[in-house]
Amino acid sequence: MEIYSVVLQHRFFLSAAVALLLSLACLLTIMPPVISVLYYFWPLFVSTAIALVAIIVIGQISPIPRELSDERQGEALLDYVAGKQESLENY
Repeated sequence: MEIYSVVLQHRFFLSAAVALLLSLACLLTIMPPVISVLYYFWPLFVSTAIALVAIIVIGQISPIPRELSDERQGEALLDYVAGKQESLENY
């Protein structure tokens, strides 16, 4: 009877685990192999990685000035992108 009381105490956890295992088993039998999905989407993964690396590198090379106030920071960024460097010196 001790095991039965433990099972009753954890019945929601056990039912969730059984449901998770059944759904995982169904997905593994229906879905294609993972390697074929990776093979199909490899150009997307590579281009995304290159874009993220470029964003990080550009952020390290030319950081946004920190001395600007919050309400003026958006305008300063737009001025910086537009090439109006002289307007940044006035802040």
